Amino acid sequence: MANLDQLNEGRIHQALIFLAETDIKDAELSGQEKELSEGLKSVKSALYLDAEGTDGLRKAMAEASAVYSAAVREWVEVWTQWKTLNNQRQHEIRLIDLFRTLEASRRRGNII
Repeated sequence: MANLDQLNEGRIHQALIFLAETDIKDAELSGQEKELSEGLKSVKSALYLDAEGTDGLRKAMAEASAVYSAAVREWVEVWTQWKTLNNQRQHEIRLIDLFRTLEASRRRGNII
C-alpha cells in the first residue's frame, strides 16, 4: 500500500490510467477463464464416455488423463493471470476510494 503522503492527485491519475488501460485485458482474461472452465467439463465428459468400468473408475480415469491434466494447467494459467490483474485493479480502486475519503475529510478540516 502506498504511503498516505504519496497518495496525491498524480498517483490517482496513474490509478485511473491503469484501470482504463486494463479494462479490455481484464474482460478478455475473464472470458478466457470462463471458456476454459467450460472446456474442462467437456474434456472430462468426453474422457468419461470413452472410458470403461464403473462410474467411479471412469471418473478417475478421466481426471487422471494427460489430456485433462493439460486442460487444467491451461485453465490455472489463465485464471492466475486474470486473478493477478483483477487484484491489481482492485488495489487501484481501493486507493481511489481512500483518496476520496481523505480529500473529503481534508475539505471538512478533519485532516491536515
